[in-house]
This record gives sequence, C-alpha cells and structure tokens, in this order.
Amino acid sequence: LASQLAHMGLPAAPAGAEELLCQARPSDDTAPSSAPSLIPCPGEGCAEVFCGEACRDWALMPEATSSHALLCFGRLPAASRVALERLERLAEESETEHLLLLAHSVAVMVLARQRGQPLEEVLQRYAGQFVSEPWDALAAEGRGASAEDTPESRRGLLARATALIHELFAFVEPALAAPLLAPELLSGLLGSYELVNMCISLLHPLNAEGKLVGELLKGTGILPLLADFQGQAEQDSDSESEEEGGEE
Repeated sequence: LASQLAHMGLPAAPAGAEELLCQARPSDDTAPSSAPSLIPCPGEGCAEVFCGEACRDWALMPEATSSHALLCFGRLPAASRVALERLERLAEESETEHLLLLAHSVAVMVLARQRGQPLEEVLQRYAGQFVSEPWDALAAEGRGASAEDTPESRRGLLARATALIHELFAFVEPALAAPLLAPELLSGLLGSYELVNMCISLLHPLNAEGKLVGELLKGTGILPLLADFQGQAEQDSDSESEEEGGEE
C-alpha cells in the first residue's frame, strides 16, 4: 500500500501501510488471505514483479518473447537505465503510455534478431501484419483526442521519445538496431497501437483488502484523494466508451 500511495503522489502513508501487501490471491474469496506474495525480479534495482517463479524465469530468458529479458533494469547499462526512466516519465507526463509500449516492442524485435530471425520476418511479425497509419496522421482534421492533440504535437512528442529510445538501445549492435529504430517504423507502430489496441481496466489487488485499507487510512485525509482518483478514472473510461460507440 505504501508504494502505491507514493506512486500516486499522495501524502506519506501511515504506519502499517508497508505491511499491507499486494498478493496473488486465490479466485475463491473464502480462501485464507495467506496466498504467496508476488515474485520480485532479482535484477539489481528492478522493481518489476511477477505472478510466480515460472513467470519470472520465463521473462528473463533471452529465447523467450518477453521484452523484460532485454529491458530488465538490472541488465541495462547505466546510460540506458537513465533513458528508460526518462521515457517512462515522458509517457506518464504526456499521458501517452504507448510511448513506453513502443520501447518494449523494439526490445522484442531486437531479441528476435539476436536469435537469428531474418529482418523481414521480424518486421512482418511485429509490425507489417497489423493495420497501420502514421501516428501523426491519425490526429489530422480534428481527429485528435483534444484540441491540443494535433499532427504537429504528435510529431514533437514522437521526436522526444525517439531520441530516448535511441539512447535506450545504444548498447545494441548498431547494424542490428538501426532498421528497428527507423522513424517510419516507430510512427507506424504507434499508429497500429491506436487503431488496434484495446484498453482494459483491472481491479487493483489491494481492492481485496478494502476494509483494511479503509481502517488504515481513516483520518489521514488520503481517502477523499483516492475517491477523486477513482472518479477521474471512471470519467476517462466513460469518455472512451462514448467515443468508441460514436465511431460505430
């Protein structure tokens, strides 16, 4: 709970918040709440967690298709770590999480190329088979999410993200990485995300401990702030649903 509150930028968590953990709970709500905690990545400085040891071990295998095998914080050179952190901040500040997904897509393609898969096959598998348009073109003629979301603003944002992605993958052999960092490919991938991806909402694991969370935060002034966050999330979800319905 403490780390979740810090991530949301809320006031300091009260005593006891560190002990209230996210847990992989059984589907049977009547089962004891002593299910094993999520499994942390062993990489130094890596904050990722997994649902189990098998999931963690798979994600760290170079022969797997998980971007974590390349982007685990503990495996990245120092300069790439900084670039990844800056990209994460840019994605959060611009409310464009697909910028971070872009880096993970490139990582998966890099791993495939390192395993010896032909470039043409990799590009078709991870980009060419999906419908796509240049990302900036999807905001033309007022089709952006807001008045500020224009082709020009998207090109500027993508340029910033592209520079960070180049820094992130600077440790990869240039001849192998260069075709996967082409501006047209990156813009097309973002276009595919916008046209193909579906946004979903999942209940936070801490919801299962709602009563305990309420008791712990009572009188701290944090509960009203959490309610505001939830209200904003519901409004965003309703807006997306209305837009999708209008497009039909």
